[in-house]
Amino acid sequence: MTKVEFAVQWCLNIANDSSHGYSQYNRWGPDYDCSSMIISAYEAAGIPVKTAGAQRTYDMEANFKKCGFEIVKNWNKATGAGLIRGDVVLNVNHHVEMYIGNGQLVKASQDEYGGIAGVNKGDQTGQEIRVSGYYNFPWDMALRYRNQTEQYTGVATSFPNASEYALTGTLVDVEPDYKEIKSYMITLDRGANNVNYEALKGIGVVGVMLDVGHLYDGSHMELDTFKSPTIDTQVNAVKKADLPYALYTIVRSRSISEANKELKWLRIYIQKYTPELGVWLKLELASNKSMNDMIISRYKTLLTASGLKGKMGFYVTRRQLSAITWSKWQDDFLLWLVDPVKDISDIETILDPTFFDL
Repeated sequence: MTKVEFAVQWCLNIANDSSHGYSQYNRWGPDYDCSSMIISAYEAAGIPVKTAGAQRTYDMEANFKKCGFEIVKNWNKATGAGLIRGDVVLNVNHHVEMYIGNGQLVKASQDEYGGIAGVNKGDQTGQEIRVSGYYNFPWDMALRYRNQTEQYTGVATSFPNASEYALTGTLVDVEPDYKEIKSYMITLDRGANNVNYEALKGIGVVGVMLDVGHLYDGSHMELDTFKSPTIDTQVNAVKKADLPYALYTIVRSRSISEANKELKWLRIYIQKYTPELGVWLKLELASNKSMNDMIISRYKTLLTASGLKGKMGFYVTRRQLSAITWSKWQDDFLLWLVDPVKDISDIETILDPTFFDL
């Protein structure tokens, strides 16, 4: 077979073998992360991208080009049209996958806990390394091996499961490097006044999330007013500092009627403040998961109708996230997972460092 086809079959075989899972800490076999899997596939095919220096997403472009890859021109990032089997789709700072044809991608996605550590070897869920439908991560570029007919010349290898994969839903994961983080988004509660926004901008803050209000208190008593008493002052200060902002609200409804009450007020303040960075839901829900999913469905409908598709998310701890069926909402909501850490060095071991609560 060709070298490109060998690399594709290699990835599919890894995806179908449960002894291989996701890990960013033990990433060169038997477990892999997104970049190490693609790099290993082409290295195994006899294209020495790893030998040339490819290690992570941010150095793949240069080192793949050294080995005969070129940037694909005139392809549709939204649909994948123009890609061919074996193309590498790359977001330089975050993620990489391989296009395998027929509108599908193969990828190392996330570990069994939805994070990056890979606590247990192998694929515990069937979702750690897998095939999905094409989507735009968004991708910065696609790389294609120039000599598509070049034959694999190594020892013959059998891939018995390569065509027996299942097409599943899409999970978007991020492969961060905390040393490379140069910009931050911060959350301010209603008690944060007299903030020096210029000083924050000086250390890399590029956006602010503000508490817009909530309808029920922690004892589930309905409040006289939804609105945060400081939201007007905070919004004006953030605008004066020329910083974009998001709004967050605490969702405590336990029924559809209560959710409708919360949404009535939230709609008013979305229209009034028009948050550029969207609306985030801090979930403090009861234990009835099916009811909670119906409540989230109401929120999705309102937020989408308010023009916030792609700009709505959950701002939650792992425990709070477990109150809903995340797999039902992962294509519609972004995830800001709150995992407290004691020190910046702990970010190297935290399970999902997409966002941090320091």
